[in-house]
Amino acid sequence: MVKGNVIVCLCFLGLILVSGCELMQKDQIKEGDLLLASVEDRRLYYSDIEGMLTPISEQDSISQLNNYIQAWISRNVVLNEAEKKFPQDVDIDKLIEDYRSSLLLHNYRQALIQKDLDTIITPSQEQEYYDKNKDQFLLADDICRARIIKISDKARRIERFYRNWQRNDTSAINKYIDENALFDSKVEDQNEWHSIEHYLSLLPENRFKTKDFSKKGDIQKHNDQFEYFVKVFECKSKNEVPPLSYVREQIRRVIINQRKKNLLDKIESNLYQTYLTSKKIKVHKN
Repeated sequence: MVKGNVIVCLCFLGLILVSGCELMQKDQIKEGDLLLASVEDRRLYYSDIEGMLTPISEQDSISQLNNYIQAWISRNVVLNEAEKKFPQDVDIDKLIEDYRSSLLLHNYRQALIQKDLDTIITPSQEQEYYDKNKDQFLLADDICRARIIKISDKARRIERFYRNWQRNDTSAINKYIDENALFDSKVEDQNEWHSIEHYLSLLPENRFKTKDFSKKGDIQKHNDQFEYFVKVFECKSKNEVPPLSYVREQIRRVIINQRKKNLLDKIESNLYQTYLTSKKIKVHKN
């Protein structure tokens, strides 16, 4: 029955759009709004969605309208049943008012935070929080600092490169890498800490193992016409305290959240005192 009403309404509206008959449109407006669909007592009128349509063509307009109507029907069929089955002992008006209050409070607090929150965190503040709360950041997994190089096994002087790699001859290493490396996890990444899984994801599957990154050292392995060179600079094990650089962003989030709480507590306390002083607060007792 609903689909039949929708099809009739669509056909009628389609005739209006296709014919372009302004008189018919005016008559519809004078006589009342155009009913598009209904689900029991719920009604959808053309004026409800007119501003939402952004048609490129007449056919596109009808297509958009049909999609919206079908979505409206689906939503209101479920909503209608939900209303019928809603527990009678639940005060829905109170739930709506509670939600409205929560929404107002949330948006007001967000506006206050954006206006007055200090988001600048200095390195000394990061260090101070880190020193006082190290035990909060114990590692859940092993991490390390490392560099990975991938070179074709046909590249010349690979053994010489590996000797330079082991000796940390930076000049010779970088020159060879510039000329021959197919992949380099980058020099600057040497100072970045990552999980071992991160490094394994950059290497051939099943060729390297977690234990390869368990201690400082150099590794060379061949796989499928390529040579892989890994240099592990430093490691930290599970349950150890991580370096500050590894938890810096986490520390910054904690500091900002603490500032948000302190700021809101201060503002709300000041508001309370203002209302109390101006006698806008009254506690009525029998």
